[in-house]
Amino acid sequence: MSDDRICELCSGTEIVDGRACPNCGGVFAAPPASSRSRVPMSLKGGRNHSCRKIAPGRNSLGRLMINTNAETGNHYLEIDQFETGTDRHSHLKQNGERMMADLNRSTTAALFPCGAAAPKNDRSLLQIFRRRLQFAARYFEAKKRSKLIEKLLPILERSFEHPWVIAVELQIRFWPGNETKLGVPVQSMHWDAPIAVSVFRERRGKKRQALCMSIYVVKDVLYIRQIQGVPGTAAPKELRDWPKIFIESCRTFAREEGLKEVRVPKAETLYSYRNPYINPQLNPASRERALMRIRQNMQLLYDANAQQLGFVSDAAWYKWQCLMAAA
Repeated sequence: MSDDRICELCSGTEIVDGRACPNCGGVFAAPPASSRSRVPMSLKGGRNHSCRKIAPGRNSLGRLMINTNAETGNHYLEIDQFETGTDRHSHLKQNGERMMADLNRSTTAALFPCGAAAPKNDRSLLQIFRRRLQFAARYFEAKKRSKLIEKLLPILERSFEHPWVIAVELQIRFWPGNETKLGVPVQSMHWDAPIAVSVFRERRGKKRQALCMSIYVVKDVLYIRQIQGVPGTAAPKELRDWPKIFIESCRTFAREEGLKEVRVPKAETLYSYRNPYINPQLNPASRERALMRIRQNMQLLYDANAQQLGFVSDAAWYKWQCLMAAA
C-alpha cells in the first residue's frame, strides 16, 4: 500500500482503484513524509493541515480541513462541499473529529509534557488576583528575612565578576511592575518573584539591564522563579553559561545559610511559557514559529540547566537538597 491509496481518516484502510473510502466516503492523501514527526505539523509553522482529497469526478465528496489556533495550538474541524445530514457526511465528521482529538492530545503532549495540563484560565480575573496575592505574600516574607537575603548579593557579585558586567543589583519588590524598560517596543520587565536580581552592562554609554532573575524563599527552601535575558543581549564567552552561574550561586547561598533546598521550576509550569510576549504584528505562521522558539529556549534555560547541574525532578520542580542541612 502506498500513501496515495490510504484513507488518512480510517486508520490505514486501503482504497481500491481510487474509489471513495467505503468507511468514511472520501479519499485522502497522507501528509508528506517530510512533515511527519513527534511534533504536530501545525507547530512547524503551517497555518493548517489539510487532508487533500485525491478522488476526482463523482467521487469528489468534499473537503476536510483541520485548522490550528495559533495562540493555543488546538485544532478545530472544517468540512465543506457536503450535503449535511447524509450518512457519508456523518461518517466523515465522526472520523475527522476522532483525528482532531488525537492531534489535540499530541499537541498538548508536545507543549505541556510531564503530565502538566494546559491551563485555560490564566488570564481570568481570579487567576490574576491569585498571582498578585502570592506575589504580595512572598514579598512580606522576603522583607521579614531581608538581612538573610542581602547575603546573596556578594555571592552574586563574585560569581558575575567580569569586565562586561558593571553592576549586580538585588531588590525586594512589592509589585511585579513594568517600570524597567527593556528597549523593546511595548515590552518591559515583569518580575515573577519579589526578590529581583539584575546584572547590568554598559551599552552606548549607559547602564543597561542584561540578565534578570527572580527568586523567593519559603521556610528553608529557595525557589528560583525567573531566569531571563534581555532581548539583544550577547553575553561574553566566559558568561555564556550565566543561568548555571546564577543557579550555582543560589546553591552556594543555601549551603552557607543552612537552607535545605533550592528549586528550579519546570518551564511548562510558568505563566510566561504558556503566555509569552509575541509581537502582535507577526502573521499567524510567524507567531507559531516564535512561540515554539520561545518555549524551546525556556526549556533550555530551566529544564536543561537544572538537569545538567544534578537537580532531581519532583512534580512541577527540579530539586536540589543541601546535604549539610539534611544532616
